[in-house]
Amino acid sequence: MITKKRLTKQMMTLICSVTLAACGQAPTVQTNSEYEVMGITTSDRELQTTYSASIRGRQDIDIYPQVSGFLTKLCVEEGQSVRKGQVLFIIDQVPYRAALQTAEANVEAARASVATAQLTYDSKKELFAQNVISEFDLQTSYNNLLTAKAQLAQTEAQRVSAANNLSYTEVKSPADGVVGTLPYRVGALVSASLPKPLTTVSDNSDMYVYFSMTENQLLGLIRQYGSKEEALKNMPFAPPVYGFVVFTSPRVSFVFKNDKILKPTQAVDKLQQLSSRGRKLTGEQKSEILTRLRTISKKSWPAFAKQVKMRQGR
Repeated sequence: MITKKRLTKQMMTLICSVTLAACGQAPTVQTNSEYEVMGITTSDRELQTTYSASIRGRQDIDIYPQVSGFLTKLCVEEGQSVRKGQVLFIIDQVPYRAALQTAEANVEAARASVATAQLTYDSKKELFAQNVISEFDLQTSYNNLLTAKAQLAQTEAQRVSAANNLSYTEVKSPADGVVGTLPYRVGALVSASLPKPLTTVSDNSDMYVYFSMTENQLLGLIRQYGSKEEALKNMPFAPPVYGFVVFTSPRVSFVFKNDKILKPTQAVDKLQQLSSRGRKLTGEQKSEILTRLRTISKKSWPAFAKQVKMRQGR
């Protein structure tokens, strides 16, 4: 019993010593963290807003045929300047010439019928004056004369229509301008219901840039500058773009940008990016443009680029 009490007392003494040792550890000291302070100042900044825009000439006229038929001749080339009334395309004229000849023959036959009806009526009048025929016979001959005259007028109208259709086989330019792309070639069957026009004649004497903005944007500019006119005056102008134009079209405008001369494949990519209507070029159009670009000069492209720079005085 004495041994157990002594052992218990020793264990309690050991536990108290460990506890006092643990409580005697020094406390952890926390260091104060310092944060960098940034000073805020005011400054003037110019904010820029970009708008999607399209470049157009004074007018772009889509050319559609007024009659149907096969194209027999292309009288112009892409990018060619034309005058008002100049022939652009010729459609097969054979059936329309035949129709005009038939209409003219019908007019002559109608005139002969009128002449015959007139003689008959004049003869009937003489007989009626002599009481040889009745008034009914006289009126019948007069009605036949009126019918013959009406048929003559009808055939003359058909002749005019046939003549117009023949003239429509020559598709002419309605205004001065530049010829666009030519999607149809000789032998193609064309009509007034084509999905796309024969070409587009563009008057590029004056160029216009069209863009749109929301009503809130417009009101914000008016509040800032006081009026719409002042807002337009204070709009920044983009720097001019210099280039060597090898082909002009309502859909494709520039091939070379600034003083950088592009190779054929690069030119096709640039043409695709600068398409004014946002349409990608088809494989056929790319091939056609490549052919056109490669035939610009018989020299190599580096020599051609040097030649272009010399022309530009660079």
